[in-house]
Amino acid sequence: MALGATEHSDPAVSAPFSPGTVMLGLHLSAGDAREAVRSLREQAVAAERAGFDGIGLSEHHGGFPGYAPTPIVLAGALVAATERIWGAPCPTVLPLRPSVVVVEDLAWLAACYPGRIGAAFVSGYQSGDFELVGADFEHRMRAFADALPAAVRALAGDPALTGGDPAVSALGTTPVPVLAGAGGPRAARRAALAGAGLLLTSLTDPGAARELVDTYAAEGGTGPRVLIRRVWLGPPPSFAEQMDAYRAADPDATLPGVEANDVMVSGSADDVAARLARDCEVAGADALNLRIFAPDATSADLVDQIERVGAEVLPALRRALDWRPHGAEAT
Repeated sequence: MALGATEHSDPAVSAPFSPGTVMLGLHLSAGDAREAVRSLREQAVAAERAGFDGIGLSEHHGGFPGYAPTPIVLAGALVAATERIWGAPCPTVLPLRPSVVVVEDLAWLAACYPGRIGAAFVSGYQSGDFELVGADFEHRMRAFADALPAAVRALAGDPALTGGDPAVSALGTTPVPVLAGAGGPRAARRAALAGAGLLLTSLTDPGAARELVDTYAAEGGTGPRVLIRRVWLGPPPSFAEQMDAYRAADPDATLPGVEANDVMVSGSADDVAARLARDCEVAGADALNLRIFAPDATSADLVDQIERVGAEVLPALRRALDWRPHGAEAT
């Protein structure tokens, strides 16, 4: 497909993270890298066919299970493998590298696929990520606070950060929407002041998420409020090992004290749709990032889950929340 064919012309196609959208967060499978990429492509194509609005990947380094060291690169590869849905690093750890480099990468990717690229940024919590790339872990929060507003402005078309880069300048007509991760009120205020949307983690319960949304709104935040939830139709796979990996990599104990069994939304399609709708309503979220993943699942298992969630959960969820379907496959 020619690059120009990927530019949005269908008004039914949603902008990244826009209200009423449901994206699919993908995870790398363990083992061979080429097989992992093949599986990601299969899942992205299945997600588009199933009616998801976008796909994303999250960043960690050193082979951390399920996560990608280069989510911007892989998001571009997956957008190239699809026709309509958008892709995003969701999230990428902004202080790990100069923000000008991150902005340039995203801007040129958006030049290849106008209207189909988003971005979500976090400060990072795993010291191993910073040690591996030689970045400053201790002062990461200050670095993130300093970098976020300029990155948001640049991805909306302000060329000052990049010294007049033409791909950044072109974003004035088709910006790259930006979310900022928030695990506490300070981060929610930071997102609002930077002009970013809000990304709420899968470990944040709906009541706590609502407090962050209210803080964000009180500070003048008007962007999308995206809630991450992990889903599985049928009996849930164990999440205990993954939770142990998260906590082992969290030296400052910043993660919420949620139990592994409480992380996964599972059961029948009706139960999953009802729980997701309730979580969104309680949290005040206006978009979702669903994660469908199990460490031992095959690519075929994941594709089956994606197709079933698309067919059995998304229509009921959208009806419950009055979210209109997006794209040709969902109409």
